[in-house]
Amino acid sequence: MGIRKIFVLCIMVWLNATSLTISQTTENFSGLYASGKIPKDFTTKSYDKSEQDYLENEDKDLDKDFFLSTRYYIDELLLSGNILFNEKLSKYLNRVASYTLRAESSLKDELRFYVLKSTTANAFSTDQGIIVFTTELLAQLENEAQLAYIIAHEVSHYIEHHVKESYVERQTLEKGKGKYYKMDHESKVAALSVYNKSSEFEADEKGVDIYMNTEYDVDEIYTSFEMLLYSYLPFEDFKFESTFLNSSQLIIPDSYFIDTLNKVSKEFNYDDLNSSHPNIEKRMNNVIMKVGTDKSKGNKKFVISEKEFREVQNLARFENVSITLSQREYGKAIYLSYLLQKEFPNNRFLDLSLVKSLYGLAKYKNANRFSEVSEKPQDIEGESYVLHLFLSDISKDFLNVLAYRFAYDMAEKYMNDSVFKAYEKDMKKELAVRSKFDFTKLKDKAKENYLKELKEVALDFDIEDSLLKIEESDMSKYQKIRRKKELNALRDDLNSSDKVENDDFYLYALHDLVRDKNLIDELENIKKEHEESQQQVETSKEGNKEGENVFKKIVIVDPIFEQFKVNRKKDLIKSERKKEEMSALYDKVYPKLNMKTELLDSKMLTPNSVDEYNALGIMLRWVKELMKHQDIEMICSSNDRVANVKKMYGTEHFLFTGAFAIKQRNEAKAVHFYSILFPYLIPIAVADLLITHNNFELITFVANVDKDEIVFANVADVKLKLHSRVLQAYIYDVMYQLNQVKK
Repeated sequence: MGIRKIFVLCIMVWLNATSLTISQTTENFSGLYASGKIPKDFTTKSYDKSEQDYLENEDKDLDKDFFLSTRYYIDELLLSGNILFNEKLSKYLNRVASYTLRAESSLKDELRFYVLKSTTANAFSTDQGIIVFTTELLAQLENEAQLAYIIAHEVSHYIEHHVKESYVERQTLEKGKGKYYKMDHESKVAALSVYNKSSEFEADEKGVDIYMNTEYDVDEIYTSFEMLLYSYLPFEDFKFESTFLNSSQLIIPDSYFIDTLNKVSKEFNYDDLNSSHPNIEKRMNNVIMKVGTDKSKGNKKFVISEKEFREVQNLARFENVSITLSQREYGKAIYLSYLLQKEFPNNRFLDLSLVKSLYGLAKYKNANRFSEVSEKPQDIEGESYVLHLFLSDISKDFLNVLAYRFAYDMAEKYMNDSVFKAYEKDMKKELAVRSKFDFTKLKDKAKENYLKELKEVALDFDIEDSLLKIEESDMSKYQKIRRKKELNALRDDLNSSDKVENDDFYLYALHDLVRDKNLIDELENIKKEHEESQQQVETSKEGNKEGENVFKKIVIVDPIFEQFKVNRKKDLIKSERKKEEMSALYDKVYPKLNMKTELLDSKMLTPNSVDEYNALGIMLRWVKELMKHQDIEMICSSNDRVANVKKMYGTEHFLFTGAFAIKQRNEAKAVHFYSILFPYLIPIAVADLLITHNNFELITFVANVDKDEIVFANVADVKLKLHSRVLQAYIYDVMYQLNQVKK
């Protein structure tokens, strides 16, 4: 069915009635969502923006392509569902910006500030007046004054028209004009780098001018640079406590955690030769020269609200744990949860994040794909190195027991919580079926009791003497063999008591469940039921059964259309218009099909569609993660968020689709060159190379959000020009196929 192609599609495209706008706190945290009315930036078509801005433009150096490319790029980001507006983070950001820019009153109606859910610490401005801060940057900031200076810096880029000037400079470089005339490639790159660094210095200096009109402490300008330098590290760098993953039943030996770390390597004067930004040392020196002996009239780190800043900071940190999980960075998610639990112990979201992290690591370990979700310890700097080293070194069996112990304990802690129960149930199945773990080795005694019993046996029982007596007895051959085996096993246990302390300790971690809940019998039954169900699945593949339709209602999620020109450059205008046409065809009522459909489309948002906007972000994050898991049967980390979207639309089936239309010419081959030997064939060869060939690919799959799996997939590769009727025919064919799937 072309699943691999679908996976590639998702990586390319999505790289970016319960209400979804519940006010979030750290106590009830389940995600950050936009709120209120959707701003005009999101509801205006990209083509209309670019056309209007081009017509109003007075800069002769800016061509139409500038407005097309920049408007379409920022709109892809705005319509991803990952932008926050009218909620706590963006409201606070706007309040700080309003105060910081109080001396720049002319900018009040030109600028809009938004927050992007992202684990990259960054902020950027556009020529449209849109300024975006990431949740990671808000998570890393130490105080409001640092935020104010970065706001001042980004606004300075807007004031100085750096986005426009940078575009013109790149165009000049590509055309080899002016100072770039006859320059080789390396010289051009170096010259452009110098130009970009100059813009950063200019924004820093203008930012100082804006900042000095506030009451914020001037020294926080310099600390903001330090914060940016080390923002690639977690928001804190505390030593990881070896006892963090312990429970009352599972005590991990200290020997698993080495008392060292991988030192932080980045310095203020790092090599910036290939960077668009000057290094931090140069930027700080430039600002020091700009400030000179002048001092800010204030000495405050907070003007708006320290309490509100801390709340925003923590919410951003919580959201980044969730993003980290969806990106399958499980080790990082554990460390972030560890840091946050220092301030927020017994927090449901953090407890669940730990369960998801260990669960994800165990799943990938069992699938022999652990390298996809684990960092190489040597690449980790700072205190989290110890945790990553621990995770990379532990055995598969140990990891499975640890993950199940954690899942079970949390399911007990949150007894009425179905989400925790789902992870405990699936991790138990993992232990029984997929881990290949010999669960019969699990002990029914605590490690301490077992060692105590062994020592008592060693004092009261002479094994060697007993073996000798067996030899001299009148037992049968087979009785002697059995008794000797039992005594030799006991001797091995006595000799391995030290090993229990270090290597086999995890076999005792589930002793209470083995003893009191017959865990081994449960695992045996799960394994048997799984094998029987697999046989039933094989039997059911003989043919389709008559019955009800599987897909009674399907939600079509934001169809994608990509139109490419002969030069392989995306035709932005046609892509947007064809997307609208494609969405309308999927949303069309087909009377002969016994199936309801509903469209969730980023280009059909209205000011009141905030729930749909949030649902779009949830579904796109979920499906990206689902595609990365591929053949691993597991619960996606955002499954609990998707449950709200399921309630909203009343179905568990969501359709994702993308069409790619390409115009191309045949590449020159040997046969074309051979035609010069036969002059009468030359026109045919030339025509074959010049004729434009049209083809498109329509990729569709349906995912079940309850099961976290793809339940239908279809790829159509068509050697035709994509007329409306052709597109409609293939979309109808997909819908017809879905209508034929029976239970």
